[in-house]
Order: sequence, then C-alpha cells, then structure tokens
Amino acid sequence: MQIDGYYTGVGTPYVSKETSLANVKKTNAHLKMSDSLLLSDEVKTLREQMDKGHEIMVNSIVNPNADPSDLFSYRPYHQYLVFSQYLNETGFYEDHDKDTIQNMENILMQVTEALDSLGHYHVNGRMGSGGRGGGELMLSSAEAQLEFASSVSALHVFSDKFLTDNSKVKEGFDQLIDQYTTHNKDAVTNHRSVHEKFFEARAKMTNLPPVSLDAEQRKNLTITNKLGVTEYTSEEIMDMVDKYTKQFNELKDASEVDLLMFQLQEQLVNYVTKGFSSKDSNLQTAKDSIKEQTNKTISHISDYWKILLSS
Repeated sequence: MQIDGYYTGVGTPYVSKETSLANVKKTNAHLKMSDSLLLSDEVKTLREQMDKGHEIMVNSIVNPNADPSDLFSYRPYHQYLVFSQYLNETGFYEDHDKDTIQNMENILMQVTEALDSLGHYHVNGRMGSGGRGGGELMLSSAEAQLEFASSVSALHVFSDKFLTDNSKVKEGFDQLIDQYTTHNKDAVTNHRSVHEKFFEARAKMTNLPPVSLDAEQRKNLTITNKLGVTEYTSEEIMDMVDKYTKQFNELKDASEVDLLMFQLQEQLVNYVTKGFSSKDSNLQTAKDSIKEQTNKTISHISDYWKILLSS
C-alpha cells in the first residue's frame, strides 16, 4: 500500500530493531492484542517481512477478505495498527525513545478502539481493551456516533501535536485519517446495538398476549418501546456527528475536557429522547437511564482526551 510514496504494510505494532523479544512481550502487554501477535516465531517473521517491505497478509491476524482500496479493512478490529505501522515504516519512530513511542501507541489505541468494537457482536464493549468490561453491553448507536466524532477529531490533534515537524509524514498520516473516517462512517451510520434492535422489533409487534407486569416493568416497557420507534435519518445522524466534531475541535487544554463531556452527554441524552414529549411523565426517567448507560463511554473519551492534551 502506498501513502505518498510510503509503503504501508498492515499487521504489526512497532518493534525497534534493538529491542529483545522478551521486552517486546512486556512492552506490548498493555495492548491486549491476540496471543498470535506475541508468539516469538510469528513476531520475528512479521518483523522480517516488514523490514523487507513485503505486504503482510497473514490470515490469523489480518482480514483475508480485506478491500485493497481500504487499508483499514485489513485490521477492522485493531485499526490503530494501521497508523502505527505507517509511522514505523516512514521511520518516524526511529527518532523517538521507547517511552515516547509507547505513549503515542497507547493514545492511538485508545482513540480508535471504540470503533473497533462495531464489528464485534458480543457482550464485550470494545474489542482489544475489554472496553466496558466483560458482561457489559456494546456501544449504542448514539454512543458510536459520539465516539466517531471524538476519534476523528483526536486523530487530527495527534497529527498536529506529534507530526508537525515532519510535514511529509504528517501529510500521509492525515490522508490515513481521511481513509479511517470513510471506513467507519457507514458502520457508525448503520450501527444498532443488539438491545436497540430488540426494542425496535418488539415495539412493532401487535396482538401480543397479555403479560402481568408490575408498575416498574410497565414503565420500562413504555420507555423502551418509545425508544424503539424513534427514527433517525442518515442526514440527522451526520448532522449530530458534525455538531459533536465542531465542539471537540475547540478543545485546547485538558482542563476543558470535563465541562465539554458534560455538555456532550446532555446533548446525546436529548438526542436519544427526541421522541418523548416534554410533558411525558417518563421523560426524566428515560434521560436518567440513558445518562447512566453512557457514563462509561463519556469516561473513556474523557480519559484519552486528557492524556492527548497533556502529552
């Protein structure tokens, strides 16, 4: 793959030539990648292929059905590796010490990992980091939209912060951000969590047999049915993403993050409950529930923005 003349193999994290294999395992433990990436023979083989400039196409770690025109389709569940591999192949990492590289790798991973989860229909919210933790729900559609806007904005800040002194590398990295945006846009626009799909299907069902419910259960059913019939057009979704993006782009200091995330969470909650009348007795309960459900996402975004703006 070529980005302004740079070869971009997709598949391996950065490994300096002088780093021993034992240190590779220790350094990359925090990445929580698949075990196959940490096996000694495979790491050595991948490194040799990367140094020779060969295309890395190993089915166990690279999507065998990838679209050659879409770099991120090779690593849909570890998208940060595409950025990492580019920085390594351009020689950018050779001018930095291990701690600086590890910090940059961590930021790239945290910024992109939420969107990695959209291809995983299981209970583990964010593949790769464990996300919200085992047993937790995958991202809702509204959370995915917020994460998308945040992720793209944060990648541009990363580029401006770390790559400004190398204009050629920065130009290629910014092109990758554009490809990343295109790759994830449709996934985000069409994403629905398993629960959202269930609510949508149940809300459309008629002539259901009577079921005995207590007052709390009836309230929950009414709320989730209302959420299930609320519809959003693609234009409406992208307008919301653009609105989030503009606000993320105004962040200049880590001290501003908490206030912005409070404001964005309020906007998200209002967006999700747009189908409720202002006089609906269940409106506040619905808002409180959605706010509680999105706290993990808000915390995740807050954490990496604070790290990014403090680095």
